[in-house]
Amino acid sequence: MQHASTHMPEGDYIFWVIKAEELDSMIHVTFESRGRELDDFFPVSGPGVWRLREMLIACGKKVPCGKAKLDLDKLIGLECGGTVLDQEIDGAMFSVISAFYPAEESVIFSEMQEMLAGVKKLEEEFIKCPRGWRNRK
Repeated sequence: MQHASTHMPEGDYIFWVIKAEELDSMIHVTFESRGRELDDFFPVSGPGVWRLREMLIACGKKVPCGKAKLDLDKLIGLECGGTVLDQEIDGAMFSVISAFYPAEESVIFSEMQEMLAGVKKLEEEFIKCPRGWRNRK
């Protein structure tokens, strides 16, 4: 069972976990990206438990092969990359995260790193220029 609180265009995103709670035999996680929230539900046992494992590994958590206790409070603030797809559920369109991966593997993450490197270079140039940007050639 998955659904989104808001629709997101299909594509790759960097997500942050902003809420995690246990509901019966599921873990409900709310992710945030670009000001939008996306809810996902992960079974804690059975054939679908691989999705929970995939998400935890993408968030940088070490996951044992067998059963383990999961402190949901420690998930808050973790980041991961994810691919969002549209999926029709009961006649309505929802955004779902179809795959999780480490944020560092995201194209968006790489672009952000390049942008930050450019900003850092500009800051360094500004500091070197004694009278500010007006004397920059």
